[in-house]
Amino acid sequence: MKNRSLHGLTVLCLVLMAAIAAFFMPAACSVAASAADADAEAQAFGETVSGAISAAGEADSYTIVANAGDAVLIRVSKDGGDLWPRLRLYAPGGALLQEQYGSTSAEVVQRVPESGSYNLMVSDGYDGTFTGSYKLYVQRLNQPGNALALTFGQTVTGAIPQAAEMDTFTFQAEAGDVVLVGMSRTSGSLWPEIRVYNASGNALGAASGSVHAELIVTVFQAWRVYLPVVVSEHTGGEATARWPEPVRRLEVTAPGTYAILVGDGYNGTYTGSYNVHLQRLNNPGNATALSFGQTLAGSIGMAGEMDAYTFAGEVGDVVLAGMSKTSGDLWPQVRVY
Repeated sequence: MKNRSLHGLTVLCLVLMAAIAAFFMPAACSVAASAADADAEAQAFGETVSGAISAAGEADSYTIVANAGDAVLIRVSKDGGDLWPRLRLYAPGGALLQEQYGSTSAEVVQRVPESGSYNLMVSDGYDGTFTGSYKLYVQRLNQPGNALALTFGQTVTGAIPQAAEMDTFTFQAEAGDVVLVGMSRTSGSLWPEIRVYNASGNALGAASGSVHAELIVTVFQAWRVYLPVVVSEHTGGEATARWPEPVRRLEVTAPGTYAILVGDGYNGTYTGSYNVHLQRLNNPGNATALSFGQTLAGSIGMAGEMDAYTFAGEVGDVVLAGMSKTSGDLWPQVRVY
């Protein structure tokens, strides 16, 4: 159990009875949200911690420190018992920003309005009486904590050993890039889930599957249209308006560090190991150049891996690409971009 004080969130009401005077007077009883709980446990971004609701009415308190404009993700998942996880996020001044609950997991994604210390409350969301253990995960979607940088063409291994946990990877992208992210389960009951966020913490897409998940996202360019000042021409006492063609200026606002979050996509409680593959479909990384008429050998050495090859083509070319298995249980797949 975390933070037994909870600033009045677990309140004992005493009713004082005066038998001689033949009346009773109940003491005032109130529940108030804590703006900044001094006893709450501080959480770092990218961490997963354990907790438990061991008594009816109990609520555990945690804090995170965030800057104005940060996009934060908070996830709580049941780890034992009959608890229905309930999650509440309070602003530094005590205002409730968001509340979510579920039978196995609850998740809050919030762009915070001000800099300061935010209070997280975990409790039972069914009727306040269910108990059990849980896992709590916190991440900042812009400038994530505890993240591993990936390069295009790379395949890495990882594991989700506990409920609620999500692993974070980052990559650098430019405007116009088309990026493929794949995730494959290698052991356990994990249902692979992929989420991709841009440098500002905005979601670009998500995908999940029972064994494999794949997501392709495009780093968009931002266009703004500027209209020149209208010039009025006076001819023969009549005024006519001349509108020049709008000037369209390309402003590339997309380059930056992008985040990939991976975890369990079933109900947030399944665990297991996985592989993640990252590739840029335009200008791929770690690619081998081929010439027409060439045959070469290769291998897929781990789940989720994809090998990339390039060739130079001209308009009107008709190109054939073939692939044959030479060993193992591989089912050959060819894609051309």
